[in-house]
Amino acid sequence: MISTVYDFTPPHIVGALGDETLDPTFARAYERLMNKDGIEAVCLPFHVAKRNLKNVVACMRLMDITGMVVHPAHCNGIARWLGKTEKLARDIGSVDTIVRKGSQLVGMNAWARAIRMIAGPNKNRAILVAGSGKKPLAAMRTLARCRIKRTARLRSRDIENMPKDGLIIDFTDSKKRLRNMAKMSEIDTITRRIAIELLFGDKNH
Repeated sequence: MISTVYDFTPPHIVGALGDETLDPTFARAYERLMNKDGIEAVCLPFHVAKRNLKNVVACMRLMDITGMVVHPAHCNGIARWLGKTEKLARDIGSVDTIVRKGSQLVGMNAWARAIRMIAGPNKNRAILVAGSGKKPLAAMRTLARCRIKRTARLRSRDIENMPKDGLIIDFTDSKKRLRNMAKMSEIDTITRRIAIELLFGDKNH
């Protein structure tokens, strides 16, 4: 008689941490990408008020959870409750990925890594940042910490004077696409891929 072997290995659980503004599409985007990459995982939304973030970290230590991706609503508030935060996340004051490393929960920043990846290795490259608000300022701080020497906020006349290897990182809603322009949608996609790599890079899928 041939024996039948059943695989009851449960999927990895990744939390999507946000407040009442957390949209279901935030978690679904990560789950789709994990499954596309062959990772058996589910991404479950956690709607948590800011005052309860300390309790979430305590609960994570008790749960069989791989880690969390953090919605912008809590990127600035969660770090204080984590046991450890990497230098890059501390430098820009934001945690968007929480990785379980043994008994520790480590705060990391995939978005800043995405900005560094898009900027490339050439520290003399001219990079212009378009847009207003927190994200463009955070991008400027990230690029400064990467020692990119020619970073500036975008002005209309700058586009015409861009060097051939220059880059525009665009945080506006403009539909305009220019040579060597990185839009928010591209940054978001790269951020998700980096976050998944941080969560599963040293784990068996």
